[in-house]
Amino acid sequence: MMDKKIGVLKAFLAIGVLGGIVSCGLFKKSQKSTEPTKMSDTLWNQNQYYEMFPDHLVYDVPKLPENFHFKRLPNGLEVVVIEDHSVPLVTVEIAVHNGAFTEDSSLDGLSHLYEHMFFKANEKYRSQEEFMDRIKELGIVFNGTTSDERVNYFFTMPSDNWREGIEFMANAIQFPLFDSLEMKKENVVVAGEFQRLESNPFWHIYFRRNKYLWQDLITRKNAIGNYDVILNATPKIMREIQKRYYYPNNSILVIAGDVNPDSVFNAVEEYLGSWQPSDFDIFEKYPIPRFKPVPHNVTFIEKREIARMPMFMKAWQGPGTTEDIEATYAADVFFTILSQKTNRFQKNLVDSGYFLQVSASYLTSRFTGPISIYGIPNPQRINEGILKLREEIAQWGNPDYFTDEQLERAKKILINDWKYNFERASQLIHTFTFWWAVANPEYFTTYPEQIKSVTREDIKRFLDKYIYGNNWVEGLLIPPQMEALVDTINVIRDTYYDYQYRWAPESPQDTVKYASDIRDWLFLLKINPDRKLIVTISHPQQFVEIGNAYEQFLKNNAEQFGVNEDRWMVISKQGDRKLFVKLQKIGS
Repeated sequence: MMDKKIGVLKAFLAIGVLGGIVSCGLFKKSQKSTEPTKMSDTLWNQNQYYEMFPDHLVYDVPKLPENFHFKRLPNGLEVVVIEDHSVPLVTVEIAVHNGAFTEDSSLDGLSHLYEHMFFKANEKYRSQEEFMDRIKELGIVFNGTTSDERVNYFFTMPSDNWREGIEFMANAIQFPLFDSLEMKKENVVVAGEFQRLESNPFWHIYFRRNKYLWQDLITRKNAIGNYDVILNATPKIMREIQKRYYYPNNSILVIAGDVNPDSVFNAVEEYLGSWQPSDFDIFEKYPIPRFKPVPHNVTFIEKREIARMPMFMKAWQGPGTTEDIEATYAADVFFTILSQKTNRFQKNLVDSGYFLQVSASYLTSRFTGPISIYGIPNPQRINEGILKLREEIAQWGNPDYFTDEQLERAKKILINDWKYNFERASQLIHTFTFWWAVANPEYFTTYPEQIKSVTREDIKRFLDKYIYGNNWVEGLLIPPQMEALVDTINVIRDTYYDYQYRWAPESPQDTVKYASDIRDWLFLLKINPDRKLIVTISHPQQFVEIGNAYEQFLKNNAEQFGVNEDRWMVISKQGDRKLFVKLQKIGS
């Protein structure tokens, strides 16, 4: 049974991972960058894209441990054999550069559905019954996962059956049938996954946080997908996913366990050597758009009847391995420091009674990994706890926030965790393909030496760029009966995500109609001291009266938010009936 003190947070963290990995599945892992620069707060150019394979992530033959054997077939398929004769078992896994990061709103969740359909009929085993009979005959235990940046499929079996296992994998990956009746049956399974998520109150705050964090590109960080898109999927659209991403030159095959590498390479050539590569550059044809920076700090309250305890979240957009790989190591070390019981973060927040539990982490990603704080506030000290947490974050960059001993201990913890990956070949294989997907094989195999090289200066650069140089998203989940405990003026208030907000006033009396909206903008001013509020009003006739009414409303309410009059202005002019509100950087 799970320890009651840590059970709530662990249950949520499982959901947090599920936001990146769904369906049948698992995990997360857990030099010197340029001078810190503040992320731009202008709207991102939608024509800018990530480079899928920048020079530092490209490799010919990767640096691997002695018992790892690598070969690239002529069709581009990378093959790795992890030799381990400790037990008579073999795991065969294939991973594909597919997942949420490849999905716009029309494809949201189809990588996930494709993963489900993989374990169905194919050209050799033409029904679900035949497929499952072969699974039993070979003694296979199977599974698959869909994450933001990888889809993987794996079979574990007695080592006597490894060759048949590779053949079985080859048929499943190359020749799926996508039977329409089987797709309809699988909708029930997928519906069950959605229902399980929706019954967990933590999922709702996590998903809403992600909407603010990733904005109009949220589908590219939503591995479970959109149920309506999945429900209406057809065999034709499954074929489209296959034609886009399921090629040997976009995949890696890993075989781990009690096998002979040369024999495995020969069998792979036999069963997968004829798999045709793409005749186009996949990520040039289907480029991955850049995530827009969060335009302003956002706070929100999520009320759920099914919640029993409050939960607080805070998140930033963090580094990705494509552009700032050094910062990913610094992030790992810093948040491991924060996890230590001797660190100020835990002492000042948990030991002092503000939070029952709190954790901070970074999820390594190829494209803009999230930085997250999860905490269970003391229900009697919600407001104090949130304010205290903000104070702690402001102190992270101080040289004395952690000791040299805590820095070195964090490195040892990470390296020890890395070593434990090698305990079981059937688990090591999943971790290895995860790193292949979010970076490259060498990120995993050279991880200890990279961690050892992290310095205080590296951590400071990471904090300056991604914590102090970035806007953030905060959310508080509470049961409705706790709403009265929350200070919605000074601490946290449900605020609008939109950087710019428009509506059409008809008369001066509309200041009452939109009062709560304007108060939200005053709160945004309070938590964004580098911004000013610009309210622009146009109306064919009453623009002066409407402008005066809004100006008076702002004067009447600004004081309770601690906002001076020089932080906002109202502009009124004659024109079409519009009201335009914007947070603008001071000095711009």
